[in-house]
Amino acid sequence: MSRAMALAPNGESTIEESPLLLAPGLDSGSPRSPDAAPRSLDASITWACLASGALMCLAPLQYGYHIAELNTPKGIITTCDKDAAHWASLPLCLPMNDAMFSLATSMFAVGGLLGSLSAGWMAERWGRRGALAYNSTSFALGPLLMAFAMSPAMLVVGRFVSGIGSGVAVVIAPLYLSEIAPVNYRGTLNLLNQLSIVLGILVTLVIGMLANEGPYWRLSVGFGLVLACLHLSVIAFAVESPRYLWSRNRRAEATRILRKLRQTANVDDE
Repeated sequence: MSRAMALAPNGESTIEESPLLLAPGLDSGSPRSPDAAPRSLDASITWACLASGALMCLAPLQYGYHIAELNTPKGIITTCDKDAAHWASLPLCLPMNDAMFSLATSMFAVGGLLGSLSAGWMAERWGRRGALAYNSTSFALGPLLMAFAMSPAMLVVGRFVSGIGSGVAVVIAPLYLSEIAPVNYRGTLNLLNQLSIVLGILVTLVIGMLANEGPYWRLSVGFGLVLACLHLSVIAFAVESPRYLWSRNRRAEATRILRKLRQTANVDDE
């Protein structure tokens, strides 16, 4: 309640406003000043919010890329075409049976499990943006091992390392999107996560079709290195999660970033 009983001089009871009983953020019914800044709780998705989310979603895009990177070139990876162009320094193919190829494929999931389990610690240790920046190491090392694989074992290890990076990405990216999104649009902004994964799958299938000959499968599995370098070069332009900054008592910085994301100075409600 926002009113209290008071005793008038003539002995009659009257009702007066009591500021101590007002709920935080509410007034006694007076109209809002027309010059007051819009509340951040009423904000929609701004371009600053969308841009930061899109930059961070290059991480789940790489997850999508690595999911399907072995689908198209399986035949030329496991069976050598003696008539195809040959790179003298690297084997033309990596002969293996179906069981070994299945192991290479499934090690991605094993790495993903380990990555997802460590993602929470990384997000709290280095922040959401910092964790995904460090995670680019896995996304870069995995494709390097696969592109320069001299044996099936190197391919397996490369898939495992890429899986670690993917596990971290699919945990932290949705968390980041939820923390920068306006309250009423968290589900909408999180569509970027799934869209990025699907786009990554599309990219790897297209590149796999174009490089499905001779030794060019190495370009297909190595293209993940390009994506990792691209993400690392642009991630600095994304803002850190204001919720993470607030939890670390960096409140002035958190307020400044939240005002940038909401395009309003009135962010006290959040």
